[in-house]
Amino acid sequence: MIPLYTIAVFLSAALLFTLQPMIAKRLLPVLGGSPAVWNTAMMFFQMALLAGYAGADQLSRRLAPVPRIAIHGVLLAAALPLLPPMLRSSPPPTDAGSPIPWLVVTLALSCGLPFLALSMTGPLLQHAFSRTNHAHANDPYFLFAASNAGSLGGLIAYPFLIETTLSLTGQARVWSGLYVVAAMLVVAAGVAGALRPRLEAPPEPRKPRPVVVERDETGRWKERGFWLLCAFVPSSLTIGVTQALTTDIPPLPLLWVLPLAVYIGTFVLAFSRGRRIPLRGVGHVLALLTIAYAASTIVGRNFSPRVVIPLHVALLGAAGLLAHGRLAHARPPALHLTRFYLWIAAGGALGGIFNAIVAPLVFVRLTEVPIALTLAVLLRLPDETKRNTKPGGAKTVLDVALPVAVAGSFLLASPLSFRMLGIRPDDLLKIQAGLPATVLLFCMPKRARFAAGVAAFFLAAQVEASLLSPVLRQERTFFGLLRVARFERYLRKVDASGHARLEPMAAIALEHGSTRHGTQLVDPKLQSVPTTYYHPSGPIGQVFERLGSGGRLREVALVGLGAGTLAAYGEPGRRFTVFELDPEVIAIARDERLFTYVARSRSKMAFVPGDGRRSLSRVDDGAFDLIVLDAFSSDAVPIHLLTLEAFRTYLRTLASGGLIACHLTNDDLDLVSVVQAAAVELELSGLARFDRVANEQEFYEGKEASVWVVLAREAATLAPLASDERWKTLPPALQDGNRAWTDESSSLFEVMRLQP
Repeated sequence: MIPLYTIAVFLSAALLFTLQPMIAKRLLPVLGGSPAVWNTAMMFFQMALLAGYAGADQLSRRLAPVPRIAIHGVLLAAALPLLPPMLRSSPPPTDAGSPIPWLVVTLALSCGLPFLALSMTGPLLQHAFSRTNHAHANDPYFLFAASNAGSLGGLIAYPFLIETTLSLTGQARVWSGLYVVAAMLVVAAGVAGALRPRLEAPPEPRKPRPVVVERDETGRWKERGFWLLCAFVPSSLTIGVTQALTTDIPPLPLLWVLPLAVYIGTFVLAFSRGRRIPLRGVGHVLALLTIAYAASTIVGRNFSPRVVIPLHVALLGAAGLLAHGRLAHARPPALHLTRFYLWIAAGGALGGIFNAIVAPLVFVRLTEVPIALTLAVLLRLPDETKRNTKPGGAKTVLDVALPVAVAGSFLLASPLSFRMLGIRPDDLLKIQAGLPATVLLFCMPKRARFAAGVAAFFLAAQVEASLLSPVLRQERTFFGLLRVARFERYLRKVDASGHARLEPMAAIALEHGSTRHGTQLVDPKLQSVPTTYYHPSGPIGQVFERLGSGGRLREVALVGLGAGTLAAYGEPGRRFTVFELDPEVIAIARDERLFTYVARSRSKMAFVPGDGRRSLSRVDDGAFDLIVLDAFSSDAVPIHLLTLEAFRTYLRTLASGGLIACHLTNDDLDLVSVVQAAAVELELSGLARFDRVANEQEFYEGKEASVWVVLAREAATLAPLASDERWKTLPPALQDGNRAWTDESSSLFEVMRLQP
């Protein structure tokens, strides 16, 4: 009996958690590859899981075994006509505001019923098992561990096995076949349980496990509130960590699955039979990792994924193990099993709602991870030696003084204070990270004091950021956090007498996540100079200079706008058509109080909101002489813009003798090899240039290193660039292990560069 129940629960859970990345990957191109797609999908699946658990709770309480099995079987069968799971909704209109309602409806129509039916399996089978006379019926929570093991297995299999061997269409077909198998197993397990001799009520465990909760948490609603909090914290932190990781690396299933797998893995460990989690030790590890994370936000702004990913994963693992371990210790007798799962699902759903809907509306900065961490460290077990601290005593004073000292030491070591001392920026960052981290170590023994110190650290960081870079405009949309700020660079100048001095250079930047998407110098003499990746001496500057003469580049498509820097290459007779995903970016670039590139461009400018690839698919054949692919989500190029199908769309809209310029700057991914593979498949000629800042004058004018690739149907089109030795010809054949991406198949493994 146990094998049948275990396999049914395991397979159902595995299907649930392979469905999530599979359907979300299909949705990414529709919404421009935004990381928020996964956040919203997670929220939907958590709400669907909550609905499934609520249904299971009601069925288990109100119905006898036979009708309960019948209703669940009917639900499983009703989903069969909806297989295989695919998108069942027209694309959202570009002027519809937030796409979240459309996304939720699309998910519901595409996979809602199969997901709901499968999500009821675990609670229903565990409840049915607990009512039999089986020797282990008194503690069926081992089936919860089996369910989470299935979830974990499905998550790990998706990026490492399923995604690399099957197309999206193939994945959907295999998933549908396994769904039929799972449905039959679930019904068979239900029938087997119904035929087993039954108990009127499940017995209490012979040796109840100690409930490690505090005395004020033992009341009925306080206990449920505690369950809710323990489920909310890791759920919110999982989504926050996922967003942090996919801000600078394209949001593909690998980076969705990794945090979610850690989240599920902590469930497995916490609820495994006979396993005791050393919660006090886990709490200490979480505190130390929180200090390390806080310090890394200061000194590690340029850390590679090899450092960033493990730190986030370890942090999430410790927090999840602590929260889920406390849930496991606080679990009720099997009689209340389905209600317990319902509250866990409610806490998880609240975490998803908070991150996907509430936080973007309430906070203009990405504060979800700091908030979740502050709550997580509050879940540490209390100090056993601390009892009845009197108000007003020395300990109470320290509870206030030490968190204040954390914030004070952070601001004291700020560049605002130390700039006058001439300390090197790298050394200053170490001081600024080390001082408050040291104070946080003294806060560690007391959980409330430590949580207050963590909150003080992140609050001070927000205050300092606002003071160092005055925010001129800030918006948080579905597509990310947009921030326009004034900042200063300091250039080393040597006068005639040989004395060196630092000369400030003011600029205004548009930042999306952690990446600047264009800057403009404040100096009136330099305002018209294209900066950063678009400097006249850089690759795209050469394209306009050498190929734009004689009116050759009359119709130019810009996929991605940023601060509008490329508009500086406008000239009479040229027309720029801008395809920009986020309407707020268009508003910022056209605001003359912030940037003047667009307003002062000598070319005509037309703006088309919405995903660039979808918009280009509606353009006439041969409409453009040049297509510039410059769309980024923070530091990541949306994957659907680099597939073979995407390049076929671009070629259709490209005039005879036209070319495509691809901006591929990224420290973590070798995207040049992806474009090179597409060029081979489509028989295109291509050149690549890896540009650097060559001299002090370029640095003075705000130039930054960049990587560009240009493609054309004929090599002769690129001849004016090929004469420059800085442009390298793309290999005409596929390199070892290299392949072109398609809408059905793409993988980050082949192109990731995880150097220190």
